[in-house]
Amino acid sequence: MTLLPGALALGRNDSRSLNLNSDTLAASPILETHPSQSPWKKMISFPAALVALLVGGMFVPLRSFFVDPDVWWHIKVGATLLSTHHWPTVDAYSFTARGTPWIAYEWLGEVFLAAVQRAWGFPGLMAVGVGLTAAILFALYTLATLRCGNSKAAFVTCTVLVPLVYPSCSFRPQMLGYLFLVLTLIVLERFRRGHIGALWFLPPLFLVWVNTHGSFVLGLLPWGFTRPVAWWKFTGANLFPGFGLPASVPAWNWQPS
Repeated sequence: MTLLPGALALGRNDSRSLNLNSDTLAASPILETHPSQSPWKKMISFPAALVALLVGGMFVPLRSFFVDPDVWWHIKVGATLLSTHHWPTVDAYSFTARGTPWIAYEWLGEVFLAAVQRAWGFPGLMAVGVGLTAAILFALYTLATLRCGNSKAAFVTCTVLVPLVYPSCSFRPQMLGYLFLVLTLIVLERFRRGHIGALWFLPPLFLVWVNTHGSFVLGLLPWGFTRPVAWWKFTGANLFPGFGLPASVPAWNWQPS
């Protein structure tokens, strides 16, 4: 088979173009592909081992888990809600302010505590408290890894933070607030990296948070550190925080007649 000189020149140009495109694709960090790991390999990977070490190290001091005296009041309020199926309208628990208009604005967290205590007693409360502490540390580790891109540096950072985390691990609804705050930061970090769909996790998160603990206000602060213009890339930005904050209006502003 005889090829014309023009065809040979065209073939050389095409091959050069193909080589150039191949080199460009190989050098592009966006298009670079990595073989996906199986769930089993992820479970036995080095970052997973660091998580296990971090949580295991926290479990040692948590054997003498500190229960805040305030937790019993929260459990009582939750038990009342479970038994009466309606929110209290007056304070029936204090001596000096008995009968004062009041509503349980942390009702969801209190119902959660009461349900755990009813089902599994004090050992169940301790187990859930340790589980929440582990979840908070895991969320911190995930956030640090996202920010720095290095699991070992994230492990060192979380290890330094452990002395600050432990005093706050008194089993109350506020522990759920800590977890929700870190989850919010993770979502915002993923949004900052271009994962716009991650924002859809925030409305249900805030819907639960505003009815669990008053620390949901802290979840609004990171908005100021996110580029305001970038929020409008999300087509549902005008719907948020409309999903979550109205659920808190009856709890924070409602007064019984």
